[in-house]
Amino acid sequence: MKFIKKLFAVILALSITLSLFACENRGSAFDFTCFNTYIHIQTATKPISKDTENKIKSTFFELESEFDANKENSIVYRFNNGLKNTPITLSDKAVEIFTQVDTAYAFTQGGFDPTVYPLVKLWGFAPYKLTVNFTPPTIEQINTAKAKIGYEKLCFDKENKTLTKLDDFVKLDLGGIVKGYAADLAALILQNSGYTDGYVSVGGSSLNLLKVDTLSIRHPRKTNEHIIKVLCGNDKNISLSTSGDYERYHLGADGKKYCHIIDTKTGAPTTTGVASVTVMGVSGALSDAFTTAGCLLSYDNDNHESSPLTIYLKNIITTYDGAKVFAVISTENDKIILTNAKTDDFTLNDNDYLIKSL
Repeated sequence: MKFIKKLFAVILALSITLSLFACENRGSAFDFTCFNTYIHIQTATKPISKDTENKIKSTFFELESEFDANKENSIVYRFNNGLKNTPITLSDKAVEIFTQVDTAYAFTQGGFDPTVYPLVKLWGFAPYKLTVNFTPPTIEQINTAKAKIGYEKLCFDKENKTLTKLDDFVKLDLGGIVKGYAADLAALILQNSGYTDGYVSVGGSSLNLLKVDTLSIRHPRKTNEHIIKVLCGNDKNISLSTSGDYERYHLGADGKKYCHIIDTKTGAPTTTGVASVTVMGVSGALSDAFTTAGCLLSYDNDNHESSPLTIYLKNIITTYDGAKVFAVISTENDKIILTNAKTDDFTLNDNDYLIKSL
């Protein structure tokens, strides 16, 4: 009973929940923890074999061993604690991931920066534990951490499969992008094993949908509610991610929330009023990076077309054919959802919000 209650609480807290297609559910599910994150694998019409389960778990644990910043033999740990100008040899998977990192950094114009780790640690999010009466770091501490950040402080050599530290203090955190990458690999294992429906959920915010009926995006301002329900009837093998300012945060003595999404330009948690961004139809690794970067951008309802967030989201949907986006802006003055989805493809569950098309 305790496990059931705990599982139910976890499901309610997820950024995205899903319902499966099959009327008669003959599938199965299994759960485990990796990357310090709750993983849920679900199918609808065919039970998951033990062999397939073991392949998926092995894939996740191998990635964790290779990319977890706290594991001494991982690439990230060796880079963070290594010497300047000393190349680290990369595996084929690492080359794939750093290629995605390169793409994400360029596309977001630095909004996604894997060297943000010193600021993430300074603000108490590495590791994270909710802090009440949180005291923000000083300007001096922030400036010191900012001086250690910069993607130009490392060199990824794709051809020679190496990663080199060009600055003694630069450190990496690839947690988000690796989780999306892992979700896609797990879905591929399911697909290659003959599964045609179901999904892979990594923490409820990074997913790959083999085939599901609907997905519901969590309401960023109302506990245990969903703001949008999206129909996915014809969508297959879709990667998606949601990032928001409501998932991990500290509470200041004045009640102010300090969220985990850090802007490298200011050195502080984002305060744009973009409560959440969801991207569908882009690879798991890239959608993780794109949603995080989206939360850093400002939006002005009076200047919709010229707002940085509008321009950025339009760039995603024009660059990646079939991509869908949902951005929730929640401020004292504006309650808006930006999307390119057709009105027949989703249901709005909170009429306080206005839908604006991209």
